[in-house]
Amino acid sequence: MRSCKVLRFPEFLKLLDGLWYLDLSGNNIEGQVPNWIWHSTLQYVNISHNHLNSMEEFSPNISLNLLATLDVRGNLLRGSLPSRICSFSSLSILMLLIISSADQSPNV
Repeated sequence: MRSCKVLRFPEFLKLLDGLWYLDLSGNNIEGQVPNWIWHSTLQYVNISHNHLNSMEEFSPNISLNLLATLDVRGNLLRGSLPSRICSFSSLSILMLLIISSADQSPNV
């Protein structure tokens, strides 16, 4: 769903089992990245170039052991990124170039 002018995270993502590739880049999604988009089977997530301002802390029951790529570039993220990102053993690419309107880059 890349560059489809999506305004919010599609609710139907909650229902998808076995989702391993998620590309919502280049849309107009605003606000916070919700916990419910994270599926244990995800290997690639690209939510870059939207208008996201924060990410919810991952709940303890979320296991993202397969996640290899997370791209959040080009958003307006403020505050801290979820601390559990550092514990994802398969995460090999984390793209974080941040656009900041108030010189407030997220803490990693």
